[in-house]
Amino acid sequence: MADDADRAQVLIEQQEAFRNSLRAQAASASMQSAVSCIECDEPIPEARRAHIVGVQLCVECQAVNEAQARRYRF
Repeated sequence: MADDADRAQVLIEQQEAFRNSLRAQAASASMQSAVSCIECDEPIPEARRAHIVGVQLCVECQAVNEAQARRYRF
């Protein structure tokens, strides 16, 4: 016969398993490469998507973002 502490422990383990499942789903979604650039909506070449996990930008937009990041570094 399970007491309250045992039932609470089972509930905690179920909640932790659920949270881990949600984290895994979020991580896999964020690791998926975009088919088209999120900035300009141009298609991202298959070779770029295959080599860069989670790529979201085309080459041109990535270059612009990197140039802007260099300009605004402290």
